[in-house]
Amino acid sequence: MHSSKLLKINLSALFALGLGTAAMAPVYAAATTPSQALAVSGVNDVTFGANNHNDHLGNGFVLEYQGRYFGVTAKHVLLMTKNTGAKGTEIPAQTQWVLRNKGIADLAQPFGKALNTSPNEALDMKVLEHDSLVFELGEVPTGFVALKLASKAVAIGDELTAVGCRYDAPADCRGERFSGTVVEFKAPNVLVDLGKTDLQKLFGLSGAPVLNASGELAGIVSQSLPDKSGVERIAYADLDYLRQVLQQVVTEKQS
Repeated sequence: MHSSKLLKINLSALFALGLGTAAMAPVYAAATTPSQALAVSGVNDVTFGANNHNDHLGNGFVLEYQGRYFGVTAKHVLLMTKNTGAKGTEIPAQTQWVLRNKGIADLAQPFGKALNTSPNEALDMKVLEHDSLVFELGEVPTGFVALKLASKAVAIGDELTAVGCRYDAPADCRGERFSGTVVEFKAPNVLVDLGKTDLQKLFGLSGAPVLNASGELAGIVSQSLPDKSGVERIAYADLDYLRQVLQQVVTEKQS
């Protein structure tokens, strides 16, 4: 799988924005009230300026780290942007980036300033090597689960579950569930076997959170890569780079 119909531009070796398994059950967190459940993820609804709006720029989620809240998605979703006037991976100041749950019309979480972008960082395929885009949140999140980083390392044989919405998901998608088994590590990615799933039909999930059996964040939907036998696997970004960004932000805040 070395092309991307999803990005609608001619990029090689990028599956991007896609994932799935045969099981596609919606996933919600425990409700804070009987009538409302918290969403695990949402799609990035982004406005860069007049006549430059994308209502599904991959998926994203909310993360809690050392008492602070952040918005997170995959950095390579920026490869879909155009005519923003930005250089490198920077995000124009007028940008409105909102995490929106497709199935609940009024469930939206604005993201604040992007914390790990730069006009000096080339917006090209190399962003896949550090595929996390982190935003500050100006408020305590409501409506979305604040995920926490996995407390233990991922191991071969672990089952991981991505939660998000494909482009072809139902209009009322609140978060589909896609599970598979870890088969190989190819830093900075974790390769997962999704069985007989046709990966080509599962575009739309880049940036979706990947959870372990404890419901903790274990990765981020990123791309696809061949395993050592040449079989194409879904490849999740591991958390090493994300941890570095978060720790740097927290350290700078404390100093």
